[in-house]
Amino acid sequence: MDGKLSDRQEAFKQKRKTDSLEANSMIVLALTMCANVLGVLFQSLAGHLLQDTGLFADLNAVMALFNILVLPTTVSSCLIAKYTAVLHAQHEIGKIKSFFFGMIKVLGILALLFSGIMAAAHEAIGKWLHIEDSMVIILAVALAAVTLFSAVFTGGLQGSKAFVLYGVFGLIGPVFKIAAIAASLLFQRKIAGILAVWLFGTLFSYIVGIFLIKKVLGKHKREKAAFDKREMGLYILKLIVANAGVILISNIDVLMVKHNFNAEAGLYSGARMLGYSITYLTNTFVIVLFPMVAGSAGEEKKNRQLLKKVLVYNVILSIAAVFFLMLFSDLCIKLLLGKEFLMCRQYLVPITAYVLPIGILNLLANYGMAKNSTTYITASMFLGGALAIAGGMIWKESLLLLIWFLALVMWAAVFCNLLYIYRQGRKPEDVRTE
Repeated sequence: MDGKLSDRQEAFKQKRKTDSLEANSMIVLALTMCANVLGVLFQSLAGHLLQDTGLFADLNAVMALFNILVLPTTVSSCLIAKYTAVLHAQHEIGKIKSFFFGMIKVLGILALLFSGIMAAAHEAIGKWLHIEDSMVIILAVALAAVTLFSAVFTGGLQGSKAFVLYGVFGLIGPVFKIAAIAASLLFQRKIAGILAVWLFGTLFSYIVGIFLIKKVLGKHKREKAAFDKREMGLYILKLIVANAGVILISNIDVLMVKHNFNAEAGLYSGARMLGYSITYLTNTFVIVLFPMVAGSAGEEKKNRQLLKKVLVYNVILSIAAVFFLMLFSDLCIKLLLGKEFLMCRQYLVPITAYVLPIGILNLLANYGMAKNSTTYITASMFLGGALAIAGGMIWKESLLLLIWFLALVMWAAVFCNLLYIYRQGRKPEDVRTE
């Protein structure tokens, strides 16, 4: 009896450790901060080694384009993380294996379709972004297509709450991006060279990813995983729309600035890089929160408490990061980008005002996706994106006014969503609807 009691106590302690927001967040924070440092180093070396604000603007425009093109990857990763978390909570490891194999087949078909469609449109995309080298767009499309398969590894590890291995896998891409910047010195077409090395690094990461997934799943035999196809189809549709909203509000500014303010796009890209460093700390909680909420369906009170806790951490860390950035802005610019970018400090205050609400909206969107409740957050993000596009059409003479307008729109979206969640929390469980 004592032995059984001891085993139960040990299992309970282990479960508490697995479900601890703070413990998991610290693990993810340590590893993702390493990846974020490498990401900042990538941008910093790009600013220093390219020695051309025009090329730097082109690189950031391609990065924003890539972030949009990987929408299928983001959706697939969320889907895999959601169902993996559910199966993992039920200890159905064999079914997780079967689920992964099925998703690999689907992703292969998507990659072929995606490549064909985007290859046909690459010339029009390059012209709109003022990028003369068509090979750059082709490589960006190829990279986005190959990246589709990374969803199996990121979603699988996240859904299994294997946060250490998730962080390890996440380090591979940034390492190769650093190598790509160094290798660009050997290429005449620098941005194309960066993308080619990055593509090779993505393929290499899959070798490591296979090993990590095998380590998590162990030697369990594959069991057929059956899901309600209608329910899954509706969830996929919600994921597509919700993630499209996140991607839209996160990248629309770069594309509009590149199109309407091409001469200022280089300096804006530098300031934006510094502004988005604020989200490096807060994105950690998004990674941890998703599988914890997805794996505890029906526990509304617990999930709302988790969200409240994450929002508090988000605000505190964001404010601290903003103060640091403002106090040492000149030093950060000189170290990370070079003296050529010192004029970009004029954009830092409005950009931080724009970035802070986007970080919160990203958190709320992932919370909604984990709960399969995305209607309100999605509608608000698309409305915000539409207003942002309208603002880009109106304010073509002043970049500063445009950024402040975007910030105002995003804060309004945050306020509306927090008010909606608060009102939903006060409703009885049996009358709450999506």
